[in-house]
This record gives sequence, C-alpha cells and structure tokens, in this order.
Amino acid sequence: MVVTGVIALVVTIIVGLATEMLGDREAIAEQRNRSRDQEVRAELVALGFRSPASSALRELSMRLAASHGVEILHADVEVELTLDNGVVTAGPAEERALAAATVLVVDELTRLPSELLRKSGLARVMLVTRLAEERRAIPSLPNYNRSLILDVDASPAFLRRLLHHEVFHFIDLAEDGEVLRDPAWERLNPPGFRYGSGGRTMREPAASALSREFPGFATRYATSAIEEDKAELFAFIVTEPAALRAMARDDAYLAAKIARLEASIAKLVPGVDIAR
Repeated sequence: MVVTGVIALVVTIIVGLATEMLGDREAIAEQRNRSRDQEVRAELVALGFRSPASSALRELSMRLAASHGVEILHADVEVELTLDNGVVTAGPAEERALAAATVLVVDELTRLPSELLRKSGLARVMLVTRLAEERRAIPSLPNYNRSLILDVDASPAFLRRLLHHEVFHFIDLAEDGEVLRDPAWERLNPPGFRYGSGGRTMREPAASALSREFPGFATRYATSAIEEDKAELFAFIVTEPAALRAMARDDAYLAAKIARLEASIAKLVPGVDIAR
C-alpha cells in the first residue's frame, strides 16, 4: 500500500512537471510568434499596407482581431514582395470593393470557432487587387509570414470559398507541420489515382466548381495536389455542406475523406463543428 502510494505520488509529480514544461514551451512559442508578428507587421506597413481607412471597417477589423486573433490590412500603394516562387505584386483596391471584401472576411472568419483560427496560426488577411506572381494573375497567396493575401476582384461566392480554402492551408500546416505528404489520406483515393503537379498548374476558375466528374474529389482542382484536395473539401464543408454531402452519399471515397478531415480538425480542436 505504501509503495503504491509512493509510486502514485511520483507519477503525479512527473505528470505535473511535464504539463508545466509543455505549458512553458507553448508560452515561449507564443511569445516568439507575437514578437515575429510585430516585426512582420512593421515590414508590411513599410511596404504600403495599412489598417482599413474608415472607422466602421477599422472597428470590424479590431473586433475580428480581438475575438479570433486575425487582423485585416489593405494595400495602400503598389506593393512588391520577393518570395521563393518569384516576385509577387499587387495594388490598392477601390474603396467599395475593399469595404465589401472586409465585411465578407469578417463575417466568414467569425463563423469559424476562434480556437481553431488561433491554432491555425493565421495572423492577418491582406486585401489587394491585381495580385500576380511573376506577372501571372493569382487569386490568393497563403502562408506568407502567417498572412493570407486575397485579391478582392472576385464574386462574393468565389471569395467566400477561396477564403476558407486558404484558411485550411494554415490549419493543415498547424496540425502536424506537413502539407505535401499524407500517406493515410492518399489511401482514401480510388485505386491507381495520382495527383497532378500542384495548384499552380490548374488555376482556371471552372476547376474549383463542385463536380462529380472525379470520384473521391469535390472539384477538378482537388485532383491537382493532396493539399488542394483537403482545402477544397474544407471550403465546401463550410460554405456548401448540403451539396457536398449529397455528392458524398453516392461516393464512398468522398465520404471517407470528409470523415477523415472532420476527425483531424476535431483532434486539433475537440468538439469543433465547422459546418455550423
């Protein structure tokens, strides 16, 4: 009895110390992120990004930052970023388009559980126009220093899906630090399937429309890469859950992927419901 009690006490102490150490590591990592974010924000301001000009939009942005840890910035001048994939350029959008996009971003991100967004690592959404990579137009650019760059020149429906698609890239990375490989996910695909050469090779808008053309995939764009497959599913789970689940009733591969994606998110944030 005494030995059992001693062992239990030792285990309790060890567990307590381990928990404290884990908490310390998380606190240190969070402090580093905050410090780095301050540096990044200063760099972005120097490049020409700013908080929304109008008081109403600034208030919306501040509310999102307070509740979900994500701020919104607008491009105020022509901007240029030199990244690994080449030079990215963008410009300031017209005020009406910026206002509509800001409201949409706040509405859509506040639909998601705040804990999920905070764990995703997404720090800010930067709204621009004429977004291009090596002079080729692109609709968005995720994971630039924990930031998401969005081109506002798109229909509201497409922008909604695009926003959630890109948010999932942050969630995907936060889950295990890996987005390009997932053997367990690949086993959910139909036999013999091979992904394409990545999202950059399939940028036409029609590729992102819901389609039953490819069993196991929500859209043609989803077949371009494993990370795009997951992101497309997440976007439609959030924005068009009824249509997606109707497809999944006749597609066992797609149904299995939906279940797997929801389980991985629930592991990251227990009890979360992304289709609310």
